[in-house]
Amino acid sequence: MKIVLAALLPAYVVSDLYSYDPSNEYSPENWAQVDLPNNECGGSAQSGIDVPTSGCDDFADYTFSAGTCTTDNMNFTLSGHAIQATYLSDECELPRMTVPGQPNPFEALQFHMHTGSDHAIDGVYFGADVHLVHQEVGGDRFAVLGLFLEPTNPSDNPIFGNLLSGWEAVANATAATCADATTQSVGDRTRALRQASRDLAEFDYYSLVPEGATMYQYDGSLTTPPCSEVVFWNVVDVPVSISVREYIRLTQLVLEYVDPATCQPASVAAPSGFTGRPLQPINGRPINRVCPTALEGTLPEGDEGESGSGRMLSSVKSATLGIAGMLF
Repeated sequence: MKIVLAALLPAYVVSDLYSYDPSNEYSPENWAQVDLPNNECGGSAQSGIDVPTSGCDDFADYTFSAGTCTTDNMNFTLSGHAIQATYLSDECELPRMTVPGQPNPFEALQFHMHTGSDHAIDGVYFGADVHLVHQEVGGDRFAVLGLFLEPTNPSDNPIFGNLLSGWEAVANATAATCADATTQSVGDRTRALRQASRDLAEFDYYSLVPEGATMYQYDGSLTTPPCSEVVFWNVVDVPVSISVREYIRLTQLVLEYVDPATCQPASVAAPSGFTGRPLQPINGRPINRVCPTALEGTLPEGDEGESGSGRMLSSVKSATLGIAGMLF
């Protein structure tokens, strides 16, 4: 059966049906009871999970094709739930990736951000994550390339900074149109926001993937209602380093979100500022770690689990705790 994309992606979920605030009746603990068609939030193959580090199960290479899209071919949007950029497929050649073990390539549709990570590695959470959602070419499956973000860099990350500029343009346009709300209709505001999200720099999402990183693959779900169990996850084990300043900018976009239709605050983040789902049980699902072929034969015996995530976790954990304490 062909899956209707609009029924699956977070941007299309009615904004008052779920929240990250544990005191809200639509908190993550209650998502399985949310009245949505085909709600699978209580299913047995849910995401995210706590990924256990392991040795390399396979040595194979992902291939990434950047396509021809720039940020001028993306629609940057903010909502109470999502910080998102959607590729305008009729304007450019979409990015694609091939995934080891999968017969068909996957074409990028959109990417979105979560403050506080939806996944953990060996119990360690990360400052934020970004998910690039793909659909199988000639098929019905979805694949997500998930990247962790950590505020450990003293300097700004220019690639990530381009994305922040896009979303901040939308937030600034909302502030400007709401200041003039008495003379502008909702339609006028929407058109202004759409234009503000463009006229930006070139962007290749795949360039964020750290060199030499490995991927954890498993079958799971969307991390927001209706939590459809249709996603093949590819979780990158090495976090992308951004600056503290960029992380603060990101959290401000979440916590200070204003609905352009009402000009009222409308964030559904937890009081901590996080928009990550609590970890879900693995329930015996296989998790496959795919390492680049360049690492084959180069890892010391018994060190396969240390090629990426193992070396990073102790420093990441201390950095995350430090930032969390400062911001929240």
